[in-house]
Amino acid sequence: MRKTLIALGLAVGTATALAAPAAQAEDPALYKFGVGAFDVNKRDNTAVEFRLEYQGEAFWEQLKPIAGISGTTDGGAYVFAGLAYDFSLGENFYVTPSIAPGLYAKGSGKDLGHVLEFRSQLEAGYKFNDQSRLGMAISHRSNAGVGDKNPGEETATLYYSVSAASLRGMLD
Repeated sequence: MRKTLIALGLAVGTATALAAPAAQAEDPALYKFGVGAFDVNKRDNTAVEFRLEYQGEAFWEQLKPIAGISGTTDGGAYVFAGLAYDFSLGENFYVTPSIAPGLYAKGSGKDLGHVLEFRSQLEAGYKFNDQSRLGMAISHRSNAGVGDKNPGEETATLYYSVSAASLRGMLD
């Protein structure tokens, strides 16, 4: 956990130093669709993980609310809400660290030690002209010691994000 937090801190510091000083004119709320590999580091109970997330518009600087749900092919599920901070790196690149507490059910998969789990994540990717995004993320989930055991897990995820307005337009 400590190594993950140090790496996340270094990444945030680097992104802060490189980030554009002002937010882009259009920075809409996003619906994010993800697919990834659950428990890629330890490989104790690997599975495919699917994610559906919402990243709202900024309410202070580039700080944004996030909420979502994920499920694994072995029946695991995670429901969460937290905060993300969007850093623009030039016009088309971004880095987004986030943290979110949530509720975890293991299904027939990995026991993370408690129903309360915390996800820290670092996503980086490309913003297209229509504000959609393609990104990769690495996340760490653990119970921060509130459970009797705390094995943690890492997930590598590929995301495609679309603006809320564009999604509504597609569904109309």
